[in-house]
Amino acid sequence: MEEVKKRKSYQFINILKAVAIIMVIILHNHTPYTQNNIFFVFCIGMAVPIFMLITGFNYTNSALIRPFICVKDYIKTFVHRYVRLTLPFMVILLIEWFFNIRNIQHHHFTTAYINGGVGPGSYYYPVMLQIILIFPIIFYVLKKFGEKGLWSVFAFQLFIEYVQYFLNLNSFMYRQLCFRYLFFVALGSWLVLKKDKISTNKLLVSLMIGVSYLTIFVSSESPTAYLPFDKWSKTALLSAFYIFPIFAYIYYNYGDKRIDNRFTALLELIGRASWHIYLIQMLFFAAIRPIGHPLDKTIPLAICIPLSILICVTLGIIFYKSEKFILKVCKIKI
Repeated sequence: MEEVKKRKSYQFINILKAVAIIMVIILHNHTPYTQNNIFFVFCIGMAVPIFMLITGFNYTNSALIRPFICVKDYIKTFVHRYVRLTLPFMVILLIEWFFNIRNIQHHHFTTAYINGGVGPGSYYYPVMLQIILIFPIIFYVLKKFGEKGLWSVFAFQLFIEYVQYFLNLNSFMYRQLCFRYLFFVALGSWLVLKKDKISTNKLLVSLMIGVSYLTIFVSSESPTAYLPFDKWSKTALLSAFYIFPIFAYIYYNYGDKRIDNRFTALLELIGRASWHIYLIQMLFFAAIRPIGHPLDKTIPLAICIPLSILICVTLGIIFYKSEKFILKVCKIKI
């Protein structure tokens, strides 16, 4: 009987996911001041780009073990990932629908599903479904054409950015599309495919480009300073040059290392439950605004942030553990 290969588990990936999901919760406690605060732009605001790099990294490791040899493999992989994302998402969507959070019932249920529900970060579910569909193409392009393939993904995303700018695409539609994250996913994939061929000099040049772009973003009061990246500017295409070298540095120095103690065990658990925590924070902020909202002047951020982290992380882990328990009892493997 043929042995089924398993993808290598990296501790640093789960720890990064834990850090990123906490950053998401902090970000959604934002005020107008923290939006353009240098610490938020260079650190907290990098949460979703980190998740996208991890997506490319993980999907590529999986593809190297179980290649897309035929259409059947592609469909099987898509269905597996779709189910893993959708089961917990549907629980949250049904709660939002049942309690009519933010008047979600004013829309058709199918529309609410396509939009990813309501709450901060609700775009993430539809974006991830699109990435699952498109990733095999990115993987093929990188494997077939090497570095030229990577830059073709960059050029394609840049083209899309100019198209959306000149067509004046509305913000809601823009946030629902995965194209703004394709280069991040490709870089995560590239790190796996070419881990021994990415020089320190290239990473330093990349970091300089990214830092320069984000510095312009922080220091400029005019949106024209960073056109065509006029939407979600701090996580736009050029910010990939900033976060990728940091991600690569962590991988090169800590990728094969393990640190086993209670703290890292907790972080790994948070990382594994990060999707469930993300969904809980989406529901939490949608239902319990104004906690941490600029309109709420009575509760300081020093209280809102730790409280929201504690609530969302705790409930998210319970949600994650409950799903695993139910699936185990029902003998369902996903």
